[in-house]
Amino acid sequence: RRDTHIITVSPKDEYRYGYRLWIDDSTAMPLKTQLCDTHGHVIEQIVFASLTLPSRIPDSAFRTEVSTEGFQWLRNETPPPAQAGGTMAGGAMAWSATRLPPGFKMTGRSAQTLPGSTDPVDHLVFTDGLASVSVFVEPQRAAKAGESPVAETAEVGSSSAFSTVVDGHKITAVGEVPPDTVRFIASQVKAQEPASVGPRRH
Repeated sequence: RRDTHIITVSPKDEYRYGYRLWIDDSTAMPLKTQLCDTHGHVIEQIVFASLTLPSRIPDSAFRTEVSTEGFQWLRNETPPPAQAGGTMAGGAMAWSATRLPPGFKMTGRSAQTLPGSTDPVDHLVFTDGLASVSVFVEPQRAAKAGESPVAETAEVGSSSAFSTVVDGHKITAVGEVPPDTVRFIASQVKAQEPASVGPRRH
């Protein structure tokens, strides 16, 4: 038996989950964590069934057992940083969210090439400091005759995903957040037109 104290983080809206943590009094180690919805129902739980903490951890325990000989770094080229108004340097079109759930902000933007695709995919990252949402923007495949784009929603455990089509591009938002959050963010992602250049004054 170990003495703990409980920390509860309660959401103030429907756009994020809550947390409950059981913290060990002697080591400050979280022994149990719960992810909860806005009604307090447990969605996901992690708990130690048994725990033995050594008084000392030898340096050898931190040595990697995987050989990295012959490994190479592979880095995706990122697009130029966004300028005011969401456009990229050079006037190229960029994607951004016109509105976000309270507390969320965009913290990252990059371009990636996903398996099975030759076109670069824009990757936007939004976070409220605890949870994060990734948004992928890719050209939409040509629709068959009579076929109209359909929004799609998926949930697996605590993770949610939502896809929709905007201006000929497929927008997919994924994150460990409630379904309303990915739906809100994906529906607000828009293409930003380059700022027009006005006439010069003499």
